[in-house]
Amino acid sequence: MSTWRGTLRKKWAAGILLVLAVLVGGAGARADGPTTLYPSANERLGVGVVGDIRNYDLSPLHAGWYVNWGTSANLINPEGMDFAQIIRVGASIQPSLAQIREIAAHNPGSLWLVGNEPDCIWQDNVWPETYAEQYHDIYYALKEADPTCQVAIGGVVQATPLRLQWLDRVWNWYQARYGETMPVDVWNVHNFILQERKGSWGCEIPPGINATAGMLYGIDDHDNMTYFRQQIEAFRRWMAEKGQQNKPLIVSEYGILFHEGLGYDYERVRRFMLATFDYFLNATDPEIGYPADGYRLVQRWAWYSLDDPSFEQDKYTTWSALYDPFPPYAIRPLGVEFGRYAGALVVPYVDLVPARFQLDQPAALVYGEPASFTAHITVQNRGNTASAGPITLQMRQEDASGGSAMVAAGAVPALPRRYAGDAATTLTWQSVITQPLQFIVQVNPEGAVPEWNLSNNALAYPLDVWADLALERVGAVSSGVPFVPGERIPVQWKALVRNAGRLDIRDVEVCFWVQPPGENEAPAGCVTLPYLAAGQSAVAQLEGTVDRPGLHQLRAVVDPNAAVSERSEGNNQALGSVLAAPHRVFWPVLRKGASAP
Repeated sequence: MSTWRGTLRKKWAAGILLVLAVLVGGAGARADGPTTLYPSANERLGVGVVGDIRNYDLSPLHAGWYVNWGTSANLINPEGMDFAQIIRVGASIQPSLAQIREIAAHNPGSLWLVGNEPDCIWQDNVWPETYAEQYHDIYYALKEADPTCQVAIGGVVQATPLRLQWLDRVWNWYQARYGETMPVDVWNVHNFILQERKGSWGCEIPPGINATAGMLYGIDDHDNMTYFRQQIEAFRRWMAEKGQQNKPLIVSEYGILFHEGLGYDYERVRRFMLATFDYFLNATDPEIGYPADGYRLVQRWAWYSLDDPSFEQDKYTTWSALYDPFPPYAIRPLGVEFGRYAGALVVPYVDLVPARFQLDQPAALVYGEPASFTAHITVQNRGNTASAGPITLQMRQEDASGGSAMVAAGAVPALPRRYAGDAATTLTWQSVITQPLQFIVQVNPEGAVPEWNLSNNALAYPLDVWADLALERVGAVSSGVPFVPGERIPVQWKALVRNAGRLDIRDVEVCFWVQPPGENEAPAGCVTLPYLAAGQSAVAQLEGTVDRPGLHQLRAVVDPNAAVSERSEGNNQALGSVLAAPHRVFWPVLRKGASAP
């Protein structure tokens, strides 16, 4: 658990309350049932947690996910809640890239938010160009460690023109710096309604933006649903203009920061929270919404907060916390309202997935020979209800031509709901390897166990191996003895053969052809290399003779009968030549004036 957020949030609180203290002294319909993206709509609702989430009994809340503004290698998922990892940026990346890789590798499939309010001087406080570069490094570190992870930007405080200007600079700098569109799996925004004025209360001016004021929201605008909707729609429109409409959008933080002394009593906070739930759950727009989710504008949201009392001042209470942040950590009235709303959305379901696939294979794979494989499979139930059992598994093998065959089968027992326990099993089989293959494990292949989604039941492991023999050079070595008419001169024909593929190959045949001066090409013979490992080179050598002087043309071909199915046949032959020296006659040297004997 991280304590960074508590410290930084209090800094922001101090910035707001510095002026608010003076001000105080002077003064839905709910969508039920399964959805296309979330089978149980309560899983859309989340919370921000400042303290230790283990202190709280969250069963009455029925929330689907949470953030704590930090990262965790050992995930805590009370009541099956998802955890979104948040990496802090700015002066440094926390945790380090090395730590991020390690956490990601041990928690595959996690959602990672890169930064927290990087546009706010009270939070991560990053210039847009710096953020783009830090995002780049973090994104590729995460994907290297876990290609299945989802990466989101850090949420800006609110989608106002100033904040979207800051994001434009991030977007444009990334494109200019790296020559590619900024890769974002999940878009993320916060949706507070706060004044933007330099040196005053609110969320200030984004770092790097040359302005002294932006949206001049007042204290009483903090829960204005018109502004609330406008900001979400503005962000979705910004996404669509950038070609990002087909991406999910989450609101990872929003709520009421002001206390009852400023007019935000319990009833007002309750009305606002429930109104935002109705809006998030039902707001759609076919022009800017997410097509995979019925064109909803927002896919998930997290209320601020579960337990943060930082904005309370003197005798005034902030009613936005759902639980007391001190023993016995009791649920507050707003938490009861949260739970009543979310509980009405709960739909039981099972969702079986193969979560991990580790393949053991021989150190060397030999072309055309059977190889033994062992797969270690972890199966999870990501639904909110325990599954029936046993759960069958099948391992299929697919080749590049589309051929498919089942090579192994097994089963695991019934599974509890998500995060309450996995099941592991081992499958073994043999396959003859001649080309690239995919091994695909499928959980519940026949659908015998009732579950919500069968489309995520398979996980593929590509075996990217192939054969490719290359003939790089051909030449000859003669004895150096001059020709004598009527005699044959010994010659060694040589060819340098390389195994350019990823499979070892046995019995590699190499054949030679020779074309003497003025004659047709004729076979000189063949030789077999007994074993050529992947990446290895060897010289094929054939003993022969020539019976005339002059320039002889040579040709060598590896695998001339196409016994090996190769990725490329265009590199299987090479040409060369050798000069056989003619017989030479040496005349005596005579001195001037001398006569021959």
